[in-house]
Amino acid sequence: MKTKIHQYDGIQALRFLAALLVVITHSSFYASERLGTHNMIWGNGADGVDIFFVISGFVMVISSRNLIDIPLGWARFAIQRLTRIIPLYWLATSVKVIVLLFSAEVLTIRTFDIGDIVNSYFFIPYKKTPQLIEPFLGVGWTLTFEMFFYLVFTIALLIRVNIYIFVGILMALISVLSLFRPESYPVWMFLLNPIVLEFWFGMIIGYFALNNKFITPFFGVVFSVLCLLWIIFKPHLGLSRVIMSGIPSAILIFSVVSIEPYIQNKIPRLVLFFGAASYSLYLFHPLIAPAVPILLNKIHAQILILSIVMSTITALTASAIVYRYFELSITHAVKRLPFISIYTHKPLIEIEAISITADLLSKTTHTKILRDE
Repeated sequence: MKTKIHQYDGIQALRFLAALLVVITHSSFYASERLGTHNMIWGNGADGVDIFFVISGFVMVISSRNLIDIPLGWARFAIQRLTRIIPLYWLATSVKVIVLLFSAEVLTIRTFDIGDIVNSYFFIPYKKTPQLIEPFLGVGWTLTFEMFFYLVFTIALLIRVNIYIFVGILMALISVLSLFRPESYPVWMFLLNPIVLEFWFGMIIGYFALNNKFITPFFGVVFSVLCLLWIIFKPHLGLSRVIMSGIPSAILIFSVVSIEPYIQNKIPRLVLFFGAASYSLYLFHPLIAPAVPILLNKIHAQILILSIVMSTITALTASAIVYRYFELSITHAVKRLPFISIYTHKPLIEIEAISITADLLSKTTHTKILRDE
């Protein structure tokens, strides 16, 4: 029996928004650091991570719906997620290792350690500095949480319990334990962070979507606009990140999912393309965007806004190339490996972007999200 095709163009657009917010924030940091603009950093773009986490919870529920009651459904889920996340992350990490090895900067970095790099490849956190715990590729810290969420989700599928209750209880317990984490904590406490609740928020939104429980279009639009304004302009009140960023991100995503029938096929194809390429954009922008303020500094064009804009445009262009010529090819090649292909099947959510050429801005891409038959 066929299930009707349903597109989540709004989620694709939010993926692009999330990655773009992170890129802009990081670009402001790169400019401030390299142009000497006195720490003029726009920090609100970090909310892109919270949007990503909520989206991840939502997508896992939608994409795994048909895996709950089948034999080895947990294995299929795990293999699909690993083949989606690991290859491009390993590529980005390897690029950074190679670049650093051939740069003078390596002589000044005390944390350039083979053991730390190996840990990074396997999402094991370590102390990069006495005050900083993150992998060799800095943005990979979020993937440590992603992989933990996938592990918890896989266990729930394996032991065949209610995924919403199981994940919710565990994430709530971690959030409570985080209250007792000292300011200077050991590496093993890294995952004790209430940010893990955001995955569960996304799962609940997925549950509502599967059961056709939405808010009205009017409130969907109103809440979407209000949440976007909050993310862009919110003040720093010193409250928990889950309260300041996680809950608004969840409301934003639920609102956009609720108005999906009204925005479907109306979002520009280029936006949908970059939504599909958001993982490439997220992983590779730290390797590319910093070059812009370095160049501007050399030519004495120390203009903060120019640096941020050019870093963002450069990152977008490079990520489109990485996505088209590396991410898609690598992911498809890995899925065709004999010991992996037996566990993979047509996903419930499939993102396919085609027809990108050198004149990307004048061409269109065809992006679709399909549900399984």
